[in-house]
Amino acid sequence: MVIGRPRVTHRAVAFLLPVLLSIACSHLVLAAAAAEVQNPVLTQEGAVPMALYPRAQLVDSAEEQTPSNHRVMLGALEKNNGEITPEASRYVQGIRSRHTYLVADEQRTSLVFDFYVEQLQRLGQVLFQCGGRECGSSNYWANGVFERRILYGPEQFQHYIVGLVEGHYLAIYVAQRATGQVYVHIDAIKDELSNTSQPLTLDAYGFLLALRSTTGSRLDLVPSESVKIMVVNALKSDLTLNLYIVGHDALRSGETVAQAIQRSEANAKDFQLTLLRAGIEPSRVQVFGVGPLAPAVDGSVAAGRLMLVRAR
Repeated sequence: MVIGRPRVTHRAVAFLLPVLLSIACSHLVLAAAAAEVQNPVLTQEGAVPMALYPRAQLVDSAEEQTPSNHRVMLGALEKNNGEITPEASRYVQGIRSRHTYLVADEQRTSLVFDFYVEQLQRLGQVLFQCGGRECGSSNYWANGVFERRILYGPEQFQHYIVGLVEGHYLAIYVAQRATGQVYVHIDAIKDELSNTSQPLTLDAYGFLLALRSTTGSRLDLVPSESVKIMVVNALKSDLTLNLYIVGHDALRSGETVAQAIQRSEANAKDFQLTLLRAGIEPSRVQVFGVGPLAPAVDGSVAAGRLMLVRAR
């Protein structure tokens, strides 16, 4: 028996290969896009370190001068008794900037959306994400939430994500109109009530929302005790929630890709063992390792990570 060689079955290869090829192609496109971007998202408080999609053309903008209360949508929208109601929301007091962009020569809303998802995951915390019809009526988002009729279009091509980056709530909506034109709307709200000397972090409820979303949550390769507790509590509070734990890490000196995959899978298994010891059923947490095969948009995988992705 050969010791130390990763055991890869034909079934595992057949399952993972198309997934990894899709991820690799997507990241190559996004990396090229990121390299072209120069302008950050601007607010009254200055620049948020988040790049705009290449060739994005500003078509509408509004800047508030004084702080006010704003409702940040943290769930899909539905209409009850004539009023738009999200599954979850949070009120934030702060100054809001609103910007709407036309993305020229691009009709793939998923590609545009992934560009912003990766940045939110890398730069801050994702609170909620949805896509297509699971977000609710496009009319509610376009005319009710963002008050921009130009965002209205077929619901299967809409995407929404909200997160925290350096004290700013960023709500990003990507939509395609019936004409085929793709628009991106960004609401940036500077939270006036937060302690700006400390980075904003997810509370337990926000963490659960992130895990329920299609984005999932990004963790350190060796998560802290407080994060471990939040994951355990989230899984125990929602018995329908099942997760893939995916380990990512860069190649080390003298290491093969197969060895890096095996090592990143071992990190994911260590975290899985923590969850099992806390009473989580083994069938609810599956483990994978991809090593360096799914880098961030900027190509950086030097800081290893675990991705918790909802299993559907």
